[in-house]
Amino acid sequence: MAGQRPGHRRRGESRALIYFVPSLPEIHRFAGEFFDDLEVYEFIGEHIDYFDRLDLRLYFKAREVKATGVRTGQPEAWKQFVLCQMMDIDKRIALDLMCDESFASDNQRAKEYSRITEQSDRTFYRHRDEIKLRQEQAA
Repeated sequence: MAGQRPGHRRRGESRALIYFVPSLPEIHRFAGEFFDDLEVYEFIGEHIDYFDRLDLRLYFKAREVKATGVRTGQPEAWKQFVLCQMMDIDKRIALDLMCDESFASDNQRAKEYSRITEQSDRTFYRHRDEIKLRQEQAA
């Protein structure tokens, strides 16, 4: 308004911060409205519960990696790219160990986790519990 001091608000105006933090399934549904590579879209959807965070750029980058893999004779390389984006490396190692049936118990998995990452067994159990919780919430 003319004659008003810079930074001065008129009566009834306020400052507000709005945080928009959609859930991972909401982001995935939104991507489905415009993303055209069904194979990439479905693969990400199948693994949505394992992501720490999801960015729409992942869909496009995965499609680029897929196209490059087709040209270079590695048509499945994009899947590994997506899997590596799901969570940090330590959680990914814990997930891989959880899926490895060659271990008789989580105690053995925790020891292997500790050997690989040089972190405590307890860190494996913390990651394991977080991953299981995500799986239960998705079910």
